[in-house]
Amino acid sequence: MSFHPIKMTRLMMLSRRTPVTRTPAEAGLDYEDVAFKAEDGLNLKGWFVPGATENPGPVIVYVH
Repeated sequence: MSFHPIKMTRLMMLSRRTPVTRTPAEAGLDYEDVAFKAEDGLNLKGWFVPGATENPGPVIVYVH
């Protein structure tokens, strides 16, 4: 599965804020739940979606 980064960014930036009720699995993507604590003590949660190849590459962290 491939996606266009600019289109994904527009969807994330311009869409309405609603509770997250779905996961990347619903789009056919493998993912892992991740969580970590920010410097200010805030707990952050999200997903890690690995790339489609076995060669490691850059990771994009998107926060909104």
